Amino acid sequence: MTFELERVSTFRVAIDPSDENGLRPPSQVMADKPASILRERVGRVVGRLSPPDMGRVDVALAFVLGLTVDSARSE
Repeated sequence: MTFELERVSTFRVAIDPSDENGLRPPSQVMADKPASILRERVGRVVGRLSPPDMGRVDVALAFVLGLTVDSARSE
């Protein structure tokens, strides 16, 4: 995630701050830059994304990783 926002990005999911997600500034999930991190390197939990926000992240990640199904090809 980043709080350095890009104005227009197909692969970044905008997340507004809320008590649930624990964010302070508006932020973006950088689906265009997926990375794996060892669990031991992850700090404390500050919040959780809502199901609708997580759904938008899932769609962006699926597209970036090529996991979407092209309906024209699947027929």
